[in-house]
Amino acid sequence: MSHAVGYRADTADAGRSAIPLDALRVLADVIREIPPEWYEDDYDAVTKLLEQLYRRRIRVPELLLEAKNTTRHPFPNWR
Repeated sequence: MSHAVGYRADTADAGRSAIPLDALRVLADVIREIPPEWYEDDYDAVTKLLEQLYRRRIRVPELLLEAKNTTRHPFPNWR
């Protein structure tokens, strides 16, 4: 079962709190569910992907703010 995490872009601590600290464990659990034939038994490549996703989680609040503030308005109902 997954758990939704609330996010407020205007919080001072958004960069650290937008994604749970146990995200690495959750990603590792997800990878264990992927059949090895889907990644051609290259567990090192999957581990590298996991590490990249974990590092990129810090950018989520910044990217959300950029999307919200863009003139293209990718989410028209977002206020």
